[in-house]
Amino acid sequence: MRDFANVQADPWMRQRAAECCLALALSPIFAWMRPFGVDEQAFVIRMGFWLGILACWFLALAITERLFEARGLLRGRDAALRWAAMVGAAAFPMMLIVGPAIYALEGWQPYAHKVVTLYFQIAVIGGGVSLIARAALGQRFAVSATPAPCPSGIRLDGALNGLDPSELEQARPVAVPQAFANGLMGRLPPHLRGRMIALEMEDHYARVHTDRGSGLILMRLGDAMAEAAPTPGRQVHRSWWVADAAVASFERVGRTGQVRLSNGLTAPVSQRYLREVDQFLARRGQGEGPPALS
Repeated sequence: MRDFANVQADPWMRQRAAECCLALALSPIFAWMRPFGVDEQAFVIRMGFWLGILACWFLALAITERLFEARGLLRGRDAALRWAAMVGAAAFPMMLIVGPAIYALEGWQPYAHKVVTLYFQIAVIGGGVSLIARAALGQRFAVSATPAPCPSGIRLDGALNGLDPSELEQARPVAVPQAFANGLMGRLPPHLRGRMIALEMEDHYARVHTDRGSGLILMRLGDAMAEAAPTPGRQVHRSWWVADAAVASFERVGRTGQVRLSNGLTAPVSQRYLREVDQFLARRGQGEGPPALS
């Protein structure tokens, strides 16, 4: 039972379940449109065909995305270009699924020109379906770490032999103060390590916001919150955690609210966490909590 609960709490698994529901919703549309020349079977059979194809496509693209992330492929490139490359890569294994399926229904033959045509059809249809999924499920393109400007203004790409000792001391990386250190800082590039501001969930990535910029880490929000300790903070939304000292102001918006953070970001506060945030700010106003960062 505990393992089942962990699966339910895994954002990656929840995302796949949502995509399967979307595949079920889209399958009647594709059964009516009849791509791939699958048009001689009954509507219910075509609908089952497309349900399976779309579900397999979402899984193939998700696995491809994880492989790209694990191997660092095209990291730092434009997010849309990286996504297009993943669509093109995912279309190759899908040919091993779509081809035999069409053969079983229509007697499709794998001639060279038909194989090439099938690849481009899979890439175009798969890319279009993925864009629909991103819009329907509220996904965003995951990008690489976004550094803040280096405060020292010193370029480190030249030779260090010509620097005098005082300049060399300035050029050394600045250590993270012990008060700001936590498990997450070790996962970030050195130039992003600093005072914790917030955690934001993006698909199955956690974006770590510090006073020096932000970067993505492949982990669940709950795990990221655990590694944020001992930094005092709280969850304010199902996809947001904020450091107590980073909360600059709070504003109610109907039955929800939003907090403005010290780096200028605005984080939503859902109704579930509204009372807790109110109580925290009231305690801080009485001098019982950490002061806001200036």
